[in-house]
Amino acid sequence: MDDGKTPQDFTSTCYTNYRFSYNTSFGNAAIINVVASAPTCKPFPSAVTLVIHNLDEIPRVIGRKNDKLLGYSFGVSYDKSSKTLRIPYALITDNRLKIKFP
Repeated sequence: MDDGKTPQDFTSTCYTNYRFSYNTSFGNAAIINVVASAPTCKPFPSAVTLVIHNLDEIPRVIGRKNDKLLGYSFGVSYDKSSKTLRIPYALITDNRLKIKFP
């Protein structure tokens, strides 16, 4: 349904698929891998903020390609009171982001 405000091509051209995978590494550290595939949102913003809730501590976030794509070192923000982590993420194919929990 067209609301008369949103460009009609927005719904047909703006989509992104995310693939999240979870595994453990040495010492039972949990790792979440994030990869966006088929990100097509031009001329709309090319980045989103990933939000993870209920974290007792800030994890280690690895995403060197993400830094380069965003054009700056991405600032991971963690709010202790709400236990919420926010990570800027560039919507580019094969932008791999690793979130490692102790």
